[in-house]
Amino acid sequence: MSLFRVRDGKFEKMEASGWPEQLKELVIEKLVEGDGLLPERLLVIDGWGAPEGATGLIALDKQGSLVVLLIADTTLSKQAIGTASELAWNLRHTSFVELDAAYAGYLAQKTRLGSELAKSHSEFYAQDSVLDRGLFNQNQRLLVLASEYPEPTLDAMRWRRLELQIDAFSLTFIDIGADTSLARVEPVDLIGGGRIATFFSLILKAPAAIVGRLVPDALDSEEKKDGPDDTGGIETETRSSDRPSRYSKQTYQYAALGAMILLYIATFSFLTVRMHNNFSTYGFDLGIFDQGIWLLSQLKEPFVTVRGLHLFGEHLSFNLVLLAPLYKIWPDVRLLLVLQTVALAIGALPVYLLARDRLKNGVLALALAASYLLYPALQWLNHDQFHPDALVTPALLFAFYFATKRRYVLFAVSALVAVLAKEDVALVMIVMGIYLAVTNNRTVGFATSLASLAWFVVGLKYVLPAFNGTSLFYAQNFSKLGSTIGEVAINTLTKPGLVLPILIQESNLLYITQLLAPVAFSPLASIEVLLISLPALFSNAVSQQGYMHNIEYHYTATIIPFVFAGAILAIEKLALKKREAVVVAALLVAVALASNFFWSPSPISSRHQRAFVVIDETRRTSMERAVALIPDDAVVSASYVFVPHLTHREKIYEFPNPYVAVNWGVNGENPADKDTIDFVIVDFSQLSSDQQKIASKLRNTEFTQVYSRNDILVLRRD
Repeated sequence: MSLFRVRDGKFEKMEASGWPEQLKELVIEKLVEGDGLLPERLLVIDGWGAPEGATGLIALDKQGSLVVLLIADTTLSKQAIGTASELAWNLRHTSFVELDAAYAGYLAQKTRLGSELAKSHSEFYAQDSVLDRGLFNQNQRLLVLASEYPEPTLDAMRWRRLELQIDAFSLTFIDIGADTSLARVEPVDLIGGGRIATFFSLILKAPAAIVGRLVPDALDSEEKKDGPDDTGGIETETRSSDRPSRYSKQTYQYAALGAMILLYIATFSFLTVRMHNNFSTYGFDLGIFDQGIWLLSQLKEPFVTVRGLHLFGEHLSFNLVLLAPLYKIWPDVRLLLVLQTVALAIGALPVYLLARDRLKNGVLALALAASYLLYPALQWLNHDQFHPDALVTPALLFAFYFATKRRYVLFAVSALVAVLAKEDVALVMIVMGIYLAVTNNRTVGFATSLASLAWFVVGLKYVLPAFNGTSLFYAQNFSKLGSTIGEVAINTLTKPGLVLPILIQESNLLYITQLLAPVAFSPLASIEVLLISLPALFSNAVSQQGYMHNIEYHYTATIIPFVFAGAILAIEKLALKKREAVVVAALLVAVALASNFFWSPSPISSRHQRAFVVIDETRRTSMERAVALIPDDAVVSASYVFVPHLTHREKIYEFPNPYVAVNWGVNGENPADKDTIDFVIVDFSQLSSDQQKIASKLRNTEFTQVYSRNDILVLRRD
């Protein structure tokens, strides 16, 4: 856009000038004051050392999301974008306590007065209530403001948008007088993403000439043996006398599949157990499930004091009852981490079976099984401590496979295992029943839908209230669409103008990309299968909780099965010949590896060290010694990092409970008796200022300090 002025009856073009002096300070103040320099108001809480003479700021938006700002009065290089993006990524695990401390330091540096961060945030955005501390820093994004964006910088931002939300604006000035300039702020188009499109295009349209070099000569000889009756599958029956070995191809394929599954189990069992040993698992949610299952194994009522709720008071996860007997064999929280890994790995088996059955090609079936094990969302599901939802993934895969084979008894068993994991799985099964009624067996399909609907209604109306006294109490996750489940459903169906802007927000587009890109977007060609997961996809997308539409959490458990079932049925439609099937198999593995590198927590990923943090040996030793001081029968209040190490007891509370009710019960009702606490064990450095005051008061009155090292405190009641 150009600007002109009229002088002496003629138009003159106005040239852009350099940035006025002290602009960076002006930008900071304008951001804080919210005078409209940027399209949104941002609460600046700290600065950071931006490269290339740029200004770096860290801010919070109205929802409490963290915004890293990069402001430059010159052009920005792609290296600067990379540095800022890395910072935004590295801040993802920053706690509220750390943010509050940074904000206090920033205010002191600017010689300004201010309140505690949550209160300041509420005042800055004129909100009626203070945002819960747990809602801060649920999402991170990058906002760039510069005068010019060369093409390499734009490309860098487009690539980075695959893993991080980035907004860019150009800021230029026009001199209109000696001391006056006009500022012009314009959004920068980052949607083009030409190289991203080219990347996938090259993968999916590799030249046929390369195929011959990828396929061994033996394949050509096999094709000749097949003769005119060849159906396109690579697995043709041969007489035993023609085989050089007493083992069939299928035997070798099962051996390869078993090796991949065992490698996955060994890798992620080691990683998740090490994560727990490094005190990187928490009361929410590993401690909750561990205490509940342990109580079941002891034949005691599973009232989980970590949460202040019955084990089945938040979700109807009755499959946990099946795990309780295993605690008689190995009563250890790490059993849950290993079991979850094994269950997710076994999901590769129905993927292989379904692919081999539908595609008639063992190599392609193995490639899809490998793609499943490399799938970023699956590995993040494995990383997200323990959730009964994880057991749904293999159960739904087996259910779909058995349904296609018309083995309805095994289908029913698999479906039952899935539905008993969580109440909302029934919604997915309702849609799956409709799919089966249309494509497979009308009676079985409608019976599945009706039974699932009945369980969903009965569970929410009668069973859940029996355990928590109310019903489904997380409808607030969908408050943008209504205050109750009924309102959400009605508004979804009748107000598309309300729903559509939520669905197409950038975080959701990234979410869908990260779900589909690892399988080359192939499920879109079999959309009817992918849409079986629509209830989960929709609820995740419209939730105001950012973590629900983030692949790094467990909310993809009911989506993953239909991504792969859809991919398999989509490939089936291509009717590939043998050589084409091998090429597609190679491309699927290549895309899976690339996605794994960029988006997963695996050892070959660029995100691995960030996902599986190994703490300092000295600090870990201090924490282990502190835990060892707690008797097995003591009633304990513990910091969240200690809770999963102490949950095999009837009463354990996540500090500051029971002294202050936080995340307790449905609405903080029926607080526990604080006089029953025998020991308090906390990481003082992770406590908020209010919680530190509580711990200090306890240390000086009712309790005696029996251990203190590296900010780890153990207090024993006098």
